[in-house]
Amino acid sequence: MISIQRMFGKEDRFFTLLIASAEEARQSIVGLTHILRHEKAPSLDRFAEVRKKDKAITQEISDLLVKSFVTALEREDIEALSTALYKIPKTVEKFVERYLISQDKVSITDFNRHAVMLDEATGLVVEMIQALRKGMDIVKMKELNDRMQTIEGDADKLMLDCLKDL
Repeated sequence: MISIQRMFGKEDRFFTLLIASAEEARQSIVGLTHILRHEKAPSLDRFAEVRKKDKAITQEISDLLVKSFVTALEREDIEALSTALYKIPKTVEKFVERYLISQDKVSITDFNRHAVMLDEATGLVVEMIQALRKGMDIVKMKELNDRMQTIEGDADKLMLDCLKDL
C-alpha cells in the first residue's frame, strides 16, 4: 500500500508542504532578526503576509490529511508538526506587534545574540524536516536534535541573564 501511495505522490506532497511551512517560518525569523539587529524599520505587513501564506499551507496539509488514506508519517505527527510550524510566524508577528508598541523603550536593547540563536534554530528546523523526507536517519536526526537542544539551553541562559539585568 505504501508503494502505491508513493506512486501517486501524496507522500511527497506532505513533505513538500511541511518544508514550505518550515521555510515560511524561517522567513519570518529572518525578518525578525533584521529588526532585532536594527537593520530595518519594523513593518507588520511583511509578517502578516508570511503568516497568511503559512496558514494556507497548514490548511492544505489538513485538507490533504482528510483525503489521504496512507501517509508516510502518522497523521497526528503530521498535524502536530504542521501546527508547530504555523505557530512560529504567528508568534513572530505577535512579537513584532509588541515590539512596535514598545519600540521607544526597547530600541536601545541589544538583541544580536537572540537573533543569532533564532536564526540558527529555524535553520535546523528546516534541515530536520528536509532530512525527514530523505528517510529516518536516526544518527543524523539525533545530531540535529542535539544541536537544537544546545541552542535551547543557551537561549535559556540568555533569558536568565536578561531577567537578572531587569
